[in-house]
Amino acid sequence: MTLRQYFLLMILGTIIAFSCFGLLIVNTSHEEAGLLALGGVYLALFFSSFGLTTVIGLGWRLLKKKPHHFAPAQVEASFRQGLFLAAILIGSLIMQSKGVMNWWNLTLMIGAVSALEIIVTGAQMRR
Repeated sequence: MTLRQYFLLMILGTIIAFSCFGLLIVNTSHEEAGLLALGGVYLALFFSSFGLTTVIGLGWRLLKKKPHHFAPAQVEASFRQGLFLAAILIGSLIMQSKGVMNWWNLTLMIGAVSALEIIVTGAQMRR
């Protein structure tokens, strides 16, 4: 798969995820929604934000580097960081909905994700 194909596929997947999220928001009553509907909203928002942050990160890396110097490791990094940012977003929204969102909870979550990023990056450098 070429970089162009990957980029276009990520954009298409992100548009589909945002469409699903929009349909769930418009067609679901938050007062009557059960656990399945709420899980669907969070899942659609997760994939939407994951795709958006990955595409933005990849686009930023494309602008910073020359396209002929682009390495698969940079695609992997933008994918991984998009996943981590989406997890932070959904985790903070779930904590907020349960009424347990505090600044130290968010700080701990960001610290845990940062530590995971350091561990993954360190493991890749040893390869």
